[in-house]
Amino acid sequence: MINFKFIYNYFLRIIYKNLKYDNNFFQNANAANFINNKINKYKEIKKEISYRNNKKIEYKKFDIKKSHNYINNKFLVDYHKLYLDSAIKIYSNKNPLFLAAKEILELDNVYKGYISHNLDRFLENFKPKNYAQSFGLKINSKTFCKLSQHSIFYPWFHKYPLRFLRSGLFGPKDKLFKKWISIKIINLVKSIKEFGFVPNDQDKITGYILKKNDDYRFVVTGGSHRCSVILAFVELYSTRFDNFFVEFDNLRVKKGFEIIDINEIDSWPAINSKYIEKKEATDFFNNFFIND
Repeated sequence: MINFKFIYNYFLRIIYKNLKYDNNFFQNANAANFINNKINKYKEIKKEISYRNNKKIEYKKFDIKKSHNYINNKFLVDYHKLYLDSAIKIYSNKNPLFLAAKEILELDNVYKGYISHNLDRFLENFKPKNYAQSFGLKINSKTFCKLSQHSIFYPWFHKYPLRFLRSGLFGPKDKLFKKWISIKIINLVKSIKEFGFVPNDQDKITGYILKKNDDYRFVVTGGSHRCSVILAFVELYSTRFDNFFVEFDNLRVKKGFEIIDINEIDSWPAINSKYIEKKEATDFFNNFFIND
């Protein structure tokens, strides 16, 4: 049976891509719009953080058996269960943001315009050709292998791949992108060295839970750079961060997607739309649990 919704969605994505995105977006994520913004003005960042109240608060550690009790609360998670939304473990040498943060922390001086060598090396070497490769999927997938590496599609969130695209944390990327990411990490390193981690509603760490029986992953959707820098401090200096809490992001909570349980796969949008087979969706989900 012909799936007209799928065909319509496919052509809509092609049209949208050609109209909305130019090559600069995929090469640098429009980094020029941010380089001269607040992100490149550490004095302003420093002043704003200095006014924050660094109050020590006790947070409960996440318990997978009581996962729904944490929906409207701040909580602690195991460092080793924090993941980027590309299925890369954050506390890992596979994470270029973590590697860049460790590199910058170990430098005596960081000159203006410095670009992380670790970040540069990662982006030069990792150039996926499709969506499956961008997630490090080791299995053959007729669906994910056919999608562009710039696609956005999670079977537990989406019926079909979104018409919106991502630049992605992978190559090829130009110097502007590398400079932008390096500036973000440098500013975070400076501020955390001076003030510690003092989050507010604009720069807290947010995400959602992937649940697999008694195991879980917290997928970071907001604050991946901050999270990577904090864990670099932990790795190099055993720094303790009392305010290193996480929260569910509001978008997932509003849509009821804050906890994704593999045992509820039959209710996932992409399974119900018949866009993807259950085995492919399961393999994609499991990639967050085997990609250490």
